[in-house]
Amino acid sequence: MARNWRKWPELMKRRNPLQRLLGLALLISCFSPTECARSDELPTVQDSVPLLQLRPEPILQNWLDVPDWLSLSFGYVNEINGNPWGGLEQTATYTHNLSLNMTASSGLARSVEDWQEWDHWSLTANLSQRSGTSLSESIPNAQAVQQIFGYGQTFRLAGLWVERHQTETGLLKIKAGKVATFDDFASSPLFCFYSNNGFCGQIWGIPNSLPVAAYPANQYGAVAHLGTTDSTTLRYGIYQINPDGFEPEYHGADFQLNASRDGVAQFLQIDWPFSRTLALPVKQLDDGRVVRVPEDEKDLDFISGLPAPGVQLGGWLGRWDFPQLVDPEQSSARNDGVYGLVSLPLTLGDLALDGRLWATASYGFNPDVQTIPVFVAAGWVGKGVLRRRPHDALVLGVTHASWSSQAPSGQDWESILELGYQIALGDNASIQPNLQFILNPDGTGEVPDSIAIGVQMTVLF
Repeated sequence: MARNWRKWPELMKRRNPLQRLLGLALLISCFSPTECARSDELPTVQDSVPLLQLRPEPILQNWLDVPDWLSLSFGYVNEINGNPWGGLEQTATYTHNLSLNMTASSGLARSVEDWQEWDHWSLTANLSQRSGTSLSESIPNAQAVQQIFGYGQTFRLAGLWVERHQTETGLLKIKAGKVATFDDFASSPLFCFYSNNGFCGQIWGIPNSLPVAAYPANQYGAVAHLGTTDSTTLRYGIYQINPDGFEPEYHGADFQLNASRDGVAQFLQIDWPFSRTLALPVKQLDDGRVVRVPEDEKDLDFISGLPAPGVQLGGWLGRWDFPQLVDPEQSSARNDGVYGLVSLPLTLGDLALDGRLWATASYGFNPDVQTIPVFVAAGWVGKGVLRRRPHDALVLGVTHASWSSQAPSGQDWESILELGYQIALGDNASIQPNLQFILNPDGTGEVPDSIAIGVQMTVLF
């Protein structure tokens, strides 16, 4: 059973290692900066001026007039891409993802100040349906041109979990159930301003070396976030390793647990946001342009939607019978690694109203079982390059994936360059043309470099 996990990317006794990870995190936290905030925290903004901010309307929830204790949303994302030059075949393909997300909690109907214990708890169920074909299968290349393709184009349960959330210092969040690892680890909202899967979703090298679930797949898992909303936070997660459960015939509903078959993956991550205030003082001119101004001259607070700049450092420990790359009939018990992400505020000399320069990397310690032990990526996301369109985003990025030297396929490296421009169509929709350069496709040296062009459309209901 263990050796079957290598099908997944195509669909998509010593000292306790957990003690070592916890010890490292505690050491790092001694050097953490003060007066910081979690990157996913909303900014504190004074009510003195209006906000310039995208606020998606809950169209489906309002239309169905669902109870206050239920949150309901529906999303549609498509990607149409073609490669007019390069690769082994020139063609164009379409793929899409439909999502239905539901959360039930008595806390949704009350203000946080009035919460009782049961109001902290919620139940979430996410569903996904994917259809279409992947352009990367025709080029071919490894880092998929269309990020919403994978795990089999079918209907599936994408997640089902219970969660407790609080804003007070301490145990900020706990959740358990059928979850995707990268909802909580090795990811950033910056990544999915891009279309290529080498950027979007998570640090690409990790799920291509460790068989844990990325959206829309799931496995059993439990996660805890510890800290304070205005300082450094520490998060820990433990997950089932059972890649056979990702197979499309289960439709995300493989609820089996088998101690003799399943492995365990543990993640630990520490986050240091650099700044809590994300609201930028701006003024809207008579011609419609939005410009940055000193605080005492503002007539709007601009919230770009970019996450707070900061650093995240993490690592993983995997214990299972991992098939060796050289001989899948043989296995190794360890699959460990580290990763990091840094993002900095950068407007490129006021080219944008708000911007983030970011870089990320992952490094695996066991190249005998890790297909992509080394992966790096970097990029820049800028909001408001066109001052009359402050919510549009210009994106630039590059990735570089290195295969293990022990991979019998002879694959070496593949790099992606992406340029895109996301056009906001009101609060609930966007369209994003993109241009991708694929260097050394599939890492073999046998596929000509390729150019892919396309467009991604997103609509939220």
